Amino acid sequence: MAEIDTLFMVGTNFPYTAHLPEPGKFRAAQIEADPARAGGRVATEVPVVGDAKLALQALLPMLKEHTDTSFLEKCQKRMGRWREHMTALEDSGRDPIAPQ
Repeated sequence: MAEIDTLFMVGTNFPYTAHLPEPGKFRAAQIEADPARAGGRVATEVPVVGDAKLALQALLPMLKEHTDTSFLEKCQKRMGRWREHMTALEDSGRDPIAPQ
């Protein structure tokens, strides 16, 4: 999350704000059915109040396909390492024992 430039929230007001870059370092867009929740936790540049399915269907034709997958691949590698770490914590033979 530290490297994001845009956060696109669909059906959530993203309660994990402690994991976001500092305000002003990224842009946020949100699709939310409840107008009271739109922009509630994260300053939202583009709040869309409405049904997520309908809003996403309307936005889909405006998207451009990108072929550069380097950021995705970097994140997938990090996630793989994290999963390996979590699996190691679950080892019943670990000393000291972990809460997992």
